[in-house]
Amino acid sequence: MALFPAPAKDDGLPASALRGSEARAAALVAPLERADEPGPPWTRVRVPTIPVSSPSTSIIVPTLEEAASVRELLFRIRRAVPDSEVIVVDDGSADGTADAAERLGALVLRRERRMGLASAVLDGFALSAGDVVGVMDADLSHPPELIPTLAALAEGGRITVASRYVAGGQISNWPLRRRLMSHVGAAAARGLLDLAVRDCMSGFFFAPRQAFERTRFRAEGFKLLLNVLVDNPNLQAVEVPYEFSQRVHGRSKLSAGEIVNFWRTLRALRA
Repeated sequence: MALFPAPAKDDGLPASALRGSEARAAALVAPLERADEPGPPWTRVRVPTIPVSSPSTSIIVPTLEEAASVRELLFRIRRAVPDSEVIVVDDGSADGTADAAERLGALVLRRERRMGLASAVLDGFALSAGDVVGVMDADLSHPPELIPTLAALAEGGRITVASRYVAGGQISNWPLRRRLMSHVGAAAARGLLDLAVRDCMSGFFFAPRQAFERTRFRAEGFKLLLNVLVDNPNLQAVEVPYEFSQRVHGRSKLSAGEIVNFWRTLRALRA
């Protein structure tokens, strides 16, 4: 039996990406050690830390009270891109999120209190070593199985965006209020900043390391992709459709303060 069974054929990943992922898994992942605690598969295995001296891909995952989902997330990331570097930036979770992530082999940055998504990604980037850097949520709304496609496209010098708003993309289980907020915010950003990317507020994206280094993050806010797109106009941006699902576990990081920061970000980026 293969260490990781092949993903279903209808998961949207190219066959070459699947074969490459399986090969890296066989080469780099040690046999899983079974634990005694009951529960779904992702709570019954311990994934050993993989020493990576120069990872090609770094994935930054901000967390807040997400112990219930971080186990499954990290297992699925390891399955999809076993040689990646995963950096979890935790804002003082009291539910053991940081401990769970460390046990599953992630590099964890523990922050004492909630400091915001923008600073979490920037602090995670400062610790990263990958030539390609990605950002995603820990609440299982962003499918890790899409990472090989996003990372491969970014290796070619592109900004790759997991998109809800191109053909094939969709949102499931979101209330009408959140859908309207998202559409209005994206439309405002595209118009004010003259962006062609339809899902320019996506929280799931990858880019070459140099794109992050060239970006001047001059405003607080939870939509760092806007900064990356504005400061890298010469890089091609590619949108890859996916289905965005409502969070399964954890607390939303969206707050009234973050919404205010978004509008401040738009104003700063136009300056």
